[in-house]
Amino acid sequence: MQFMLSGLKDAETGTRGYLLTGREEYLQPYYQGTERSSELQAQLDRQFADDATLAPRMRELRNLVKALREYQSRMIASRQHKSSGDSPEFHDISQGKLNMDRIRVTVAEASATLSVRQASIAAEQHSRERLVSLAVLLITSLDGALFATLLWQIFRA
Repeated sequence: MQFMLSGLKDAETGTRGYLLTGREEYLQPYYQGTERSSELQAQLDRQFADDATLAPRMRELRNLVKALREYQSRMIASRQHKSSGDSPEFHDISQGKLNMDRIRVTVAEASATLSVRQASIAAEQHSRERLVSLAVLLITSLDGALFATLLWQIFRA
């Protein structure tokens, strides 16, 4: 999820650079970040599609990212029109920050859920490993006791 967030930050940086300068080369991080974050979001959607806890969070994230992309597209189009001589009114600039803030919160919440789940899985795995170790120790002890009893029976006879 952090890689997707990184792609979104790149797209945001490219958008801001273009809006400030009007120079097309500043859109390169926007295009790259948008493409990379789209690919990663599709992977996350597939990975958590059947997860009762994270699937709703992924849908929420997808909707927030969609809103951010629509906003960025409107801002870029508005700037392109301004560069060509038109002067349409810019949308509320704070909307981009609000969208990114909501995305960051959603990613942080999903990451926290995953961290708790991973810690739980690690604890379960550790418990299983301890049980296996105890079982091996018990079997080894029983094997040794059986061998000692067998030797005692052989030498006693």
